[in-house]
This record gives sequence, C-alpha cells and structure tokens, in this order.
Amino acid sequence: MDQYVATVGEARFAAAAFAARGADFGAVPLPAADSFAVRQLAVVATMLPTGNAPVIDSARYAALALGFLSVVLLWPVLRHLGIGPVPAAVAAGLLGVVPPIVTLHAGITAAAPATVWLVGAAGLIAMARKQVVAAAVAAGLAVLTAPLAAACLLALTAHLLHARVVGVHLPEPARVPVSTALGVGALFTAAAAAGNGPLAGVGGPVVGLGTTVVVVGAGLALAGLAWTQHPELRPALTPALLLLGVAVVPGAARPAALLLVLPFLAVIFGVLAEPVAGALPAARRTAAAAVPLTALALALVVGLLAVVNARPTRPVSLAAWAGSELGPTAVLHADALDRAELLSGGVPAERLRDLNVPARPGELVMVTNRPTNGVTVPPVPQCVAIATLASVPRGAGGSPTAVCPVARVEPAVAAAEQAGRARFGSALARNPSIELQPAAAAALQAGIVDPRVVLMLADLASPRRLAIADFPVAAYEPPYALRRRVLLTAVDGMPASGDPQPLIRTWLGSQQPPFVPSSVETQGSGLLIAYPAPTPTGLLTG
Repeated sequence: MDQYVATVGEARFAAAAFAARGADFGAVPLPAADSFAVRQLAVVATMLPTGNAPVIDSARYAALALGFLSVVLLWPVLRHLGIGPVPAAVAAGLLGVVPPIVTLHAGITAAAPATVWLVGAAGLIAMARKQVVAAAVAAGLAVLTAPLAAACLLALTAHLLHARVVGVHLPEPARVPVSTALGVGALFTAAAAAGNGPLAGVGGPVVGLGTTVVVVGAGLALAGLAWTQHPELRPALTPALLLLGVAVVPGAARPAALLLVLPFLAVIFGVLAEPVAGALPAARRTAAAAVPLTALALALVVGLLAVVNARPTRPVSLAAWAGSELGPTAVLHADALDRAELLSGGVPAERLRDLNVPARPGELVMVTNRPTNGVTVPPVPQCVAIATLASVPRGAGGSPTAVCPVARVEPAVAAAEQAGRARFGSALARNPSIELQPAAAAALQAGIVDPRVVLMLADLASPRRLAIADFPVAAYEPPYALRRRVLLTAVDGMPASGDPQPLIRTWLGSQQPPFVPSSVETQGSGLLIAYPAPTPTGLLTG
C-alpha cells in the first residue's frame, strides 16, 4: 500500500479539520475523541503557512509539526532524567529524522496531538515535581484525544502502585487490589482500542509491515535489555510493552500505538546508551557531542529529501474540471475529503452533497476508492467505464477517483442511445456541407459525440459550409467519454475565429437549453465550442 495514500479515516480527519477552520462545509461525523483531536489539528494547521496546500496536505503538515513538537519536548525530559547530551541527541533525533518515522509522524491520526500531551506531562513531572496538577491536566488531555493513552497511564499507575514507588499512600490491604484493578483496566482499554475496536476511532494511515516489524522488534529488544539492567525503568516498560502488543494487531489503531510508544522507546534507549557515553574520557565526550548533532542534522536533510523524492506523482484535484465542465446546476455527491477539495477549489457548497444523501436522477457522484485500514464503511456507488465522465489515477488523497451519473444506465438503454447517436452522427458525416477530418468522422460514426453537438452542427450547417477538425475530450476525461466539444475551423471557407465569429456566437447564444454552450473559445484559427456535463438523455429518441 502506498504510504502517501490517505485512508478513509485520514480523509475524514482532514475534511473535519478543514471544516473546523471555518469553511462553509458542514460537520463531519466523528467519535468524540477524534473530534477533539481534529480541533487540535485545525489549530496547528491555522498556524502553519499552508493556505494554498491541498486539504489533505494541510492536515499532514499539522500532524508532522505535532510530531516534531513531541521530539522537541522529549529533549528536556531526557536531560532531566540524567541522560547526557550525546545519547539524548541520538534518542530524540531517531524519532525526528529517520524517514520511516517521519512518514509515521505525517500520518493523520488522533495520536499525533495525544503524544504531545503525554510527553508534555512527562516533562512537567521530570522538570518540576511540584507541577503534578499541570501534568495531570496534560495527561487527561491526552486521554481525551486518544483513548489508547488511557491504557498507558493505567498500566503505568498500576505498576507504580504495585512497586510502592508512587507518592500515594494506600493502605497495604488496598495496594494489591487497586493495582490489579488498574492493570485489568489497562488491558481492557488496550483491547478496546486495538485493531478496529470500539475505542480505535476512525483510524489513521496504513503502516507497512516493515515499519511495524522494525519498531516492534527494536522495542522488544530495548525493553528486554532495560528490564534486566535497569529495574527502575520497569514501570515505564509496562505501558511500552502494552503499546507494542497493540501495534502487532492489524487495523486502525496500529499507527496510534506506534506513535505513542516512540517516546517510551527513546527514554529506554537514552538510559541504556548513557553508560556507554559516560565511559568515554571528558575530552572525547566533548568532541563526541558534536558528532551526533552534526550527523542528525545531516540525517534530517537526507531523510526529508528521501521522503520528498519517494513521493509518487502529485494527486490531482478535479475541482477545476468540475468548475469548467459541469453545468451551473449540476449537483455532485462526494465523500468528505473530495467535497472539501472541491469547495476549496471554487465549487459552490450548494452544489455539493454527501454520499449518504439520497440522489436524484441527473445528479453526479464522485467515487474515490480509499483504503479502509480495516474500518467498516458504508458501501459507495461505483462508476462503470462506459458512464465515466472524468477520472484520475490519483485524486484527493492519492486514490483513484472517477465522476459519473448517480443512476446507472441499463446496458440495453446504453446500447440503444449509442446506436441512435451513431445513426444521427453517420448522417451528419455524409452531409456535403460539412468537411470532417478522419478522426472527427470516425467519432461521429462510432456514436461517441454528444447529441447536443450533433444537433447543433446539423442546424448550423443547413445554410453554411463548415469545416470540423476534431471532437476533443476535456482534460481528465477518458477517450471513450461522450465528446461534448467541437473544434470548428472554418465557416464558408473563412477561419471560424475571424469574421464569422460574432455571427456564430450570436447564433449559439440565442439557442434554448440544453443547446446553449457552456463556452466558446478561440483556438488558433478555429472556435472550440463546449457543452456542459452531464449530457441530457433522450435528445435523439424523445
């Protein structure tokens, strides 16, 4: 799976963040925790210079900024734990510059802001032990943002109580029952948030097996070493192991578990690496301090370049096509992200509908097949090739996108309509008043020319001689789409863009719907006459 293709969950996150920033878009239904995370993503996106970026990229930049913020906040935590500058720099840097981790940070998930709150809570405890209330507030915000964070805190508290290292005085008979209850609560919470459980929310990006194996394998190795060499770290190892267990389960919760476990692994790595760095002589430590910082700066540049260069072809928004090719009253049904991209591209909100809104005959649907990442989604209509008006291999979010009529045309009806177009088109091709280039004649005889174009040319040619170069398709329209455009090159032997142009424009402007063109443009010595989509039915049979 392409790491840059937005899942259904990421698409909803991005669209909801777009709506939260004040767009005339309407609400995107989300679970309570995800709605709280979306507001945080929207605040960060507003602070970034992403005004002209696509909706999905704006949300990704916000998630990436939160990831780097968690790395910055982790540095003082590591230093206040007594970890030297060299292992602290390496530990924090590994979370911020390794390309797979950067890609993980760029995934749109509720864990992005939740990780910042958890690291912030740890920083408040490490730097100022009196800031327990502030740390508790930060931890509470993490739980409200991503319920999986509650499993971490419950497991940590259970272990601290059981090991008698927490500053809460409990009667001895209550210590074991309370710690056991908290541990069971942590397990139940993790189980409910794992995979596609009820607390997993709408999910996040698809995380590849390679990234999962590397992070989980490294985490288990670090946890095993720390468990034997540093018993004081065992309370922190408990939530780390719990998150690694959640990360093993495929589904929507995997990216959240991997993001939340990264700070724990950084602390473990820093503690394990500190004795190695401390064994160096003072002079070597001073010289060595510059090495990781320089290496990390270089890795940052190389890593980000690798991420940028690995990105596939940029997704294409069909907003420009919808604005220029659809009729002024055409209604388009689309999912949340597609509607957000269309709205930001200038398509009026009153012409956009959600996929769940019942459609009427003549309305259109934009279908984007996004990866679900295991999340159950309602079935969406699919476009058949013969009825597709426009399509791109990488639409908003990077998934294939197509536009077609909502109502499917029965094969017998489609065959009858094409036969009628072919009959009228062949008759027009034999008209001695019309000079056709071979490709234009073939299109008419094949029945792939819009009946509005055929009838308009038949009427226009009755007192005149016309030269037609082609019936071109618009951008993003498949070659088998109905040709709604005609390139008229000459009228009565004169270039169509010359003296005949005012007459042609006046004549076309006097037509009645649906025979009024959407545009008449000069193209070289000719006129490109275009009609809007969708094509009305029954023009040749009614």
